[in-house]
Amino acid sequence: MYIDYLNIPSIPLEYLENIDDVRNKPFVTDTPFNGKFKLKDVDQSLVDYIQTLFPFEVSCRYQFVYQGLPIHVDFKDNVGRKIAINYLLDTGGNNVTTNIYDRQFRIVESKCLELHRWHYIRTDQLHDVKNIDNTVRIALSIGGNEELESFINQNSGTP
Repeated sequence: MYIDYLNIPSIPLEYLENIDDVRNKPFVTDTPFNGKFKLKDVDQSLVDYIQTLFPFEVSCRYQFVYQGLPIHVDFKDNVGRKIAINYLLDTGGNNVTTNIYDRQFRIVESKCLELHRWHYIRTDQLHDVKNIDNTVRIALSIGGNEELESFINQNSGTP
């Protein structure tokens, strides 16, 4: 599997920032993909809570994905991240899919992911997000490589 849920507790609502406040935060970096992917900082109190869920040091950001994000990989030439752990705060619509492709750009896995549920995605594989119809998809995103992979192997699977 390239995309699956993780057996990690949902974030209690009292730790989550108001979604409108998140939308109004400034973007922190210029990112590729012609503005179809952007990042924002996460309040430290939320980072501190998320840290309690993982046995290794985490860094996380809000990830904003817009319709039209091209098929891409996050890891190339030993740069970037191989795996991401995400937690959707706004799915972007009712039929939004996260897709993994083979080298011939054929879909090999596709999921409509649930709100407020941790999942992982192999970002070293060709992937994209399709059918965003609510302007933007917003997620908390944790990146990493070896430590995340080991953690995912121990905590993955749809209960």
